[in-house]
Amino acid sequence: MARSILTLLLALSLAPAARAKDQEGLPEVLLFGSAFGIYQGVALSYWLDQHDLLPKEEMFWGSALILTTTYANFAAIRYVSQEYGVNDADAALFNSSMFWMILNGSALNVGLKRDGEALLYDTLLSGYLGQGIGILLAQNANRTAGQVSLINTVGTWTGAEMSLAMGIAGIEAGSPYFTLGTLAANLGILAGVWLSERHPISRERARLLDLGGLLGGLGGPAALFMLYGPEDHEQQWYLTSVALGIPVGIGLAWRYTQGWDDPAPAPRSSPTREALILPLLGGGF
Repeated sequence: MARSILTLLLALSLAPAARAKDQEGLPEVLLFGSAFGIYQGVALSYWLDQHDLLPKEEMFWGSALILTTTYANFAAIRYVSQEYGVNDADAALFNSSMFWMILNGSALNVGLKRDGEALLYDTLLSGYLGQGIGILLAQNANRTAGQVSLINTVGTWTGAEMSLAMGIAGIEAGSPYFTLGTLAANLGILAGVWLSERHPISRERARLLDLGGLLGGLGGPAALFMLYGPEDHEQQWYLTSVALGIPVGIGLAWRYTQGWDDPAPAPRSSPTREALILPLLGGGF
């Protein structure tokens, strides 16, 4: 039975794709969807094992279950893409929604101090909810892939800044870092939505902003080291330098990529051979 199901799913996933629909975002969605399918199989196998519902050959059936859920996700995503198409913006919305919902489910679990088994199930349900929200957004939200990338950029670095601020304040490491950092990231997502509507950019420029934030975060401690030498500094010094370096790096990246998305100027036409010869012939040697 398990072999027949796997064979059917494999045949569906390898069926020829209809090229009439936009398929640009398909590889990205397949990657994230298949990874979530693996997670589904692991969670389901764990639940069956905890309730003694797996046969004696636990490794075989657990592995078969993981393969089944992975191929099921793969085949379902490929079928939907053939019917409706998946462009880059759809893929970005779908994957981003799933990622942020899983992150929020995990943060809520950690904040409520639930056990590891509950974390497994909460993230699984959050992933399903994120997939549903992603499908709705892909169908109704008028966003480009670059706008979605900008939203993710603002959300990610806002959450990172909140975690750094808690470290600077001396809050002990634990659940507040993850929970409050995720809450700040959600506020950053809302700010990113507002910003993306007024400053639509390409995905490539958004990635350069991320690179600027990363380099700025690394450059802050480097500048501290170069200015004051290798003396032992308190942890807050380094965290502060990182917290200041990130917005500086993003700001510089924004400043120096302002013309990144401008249309390329039309090439200047060079005179052709006929344009040079014909006037000479007409003028008479």
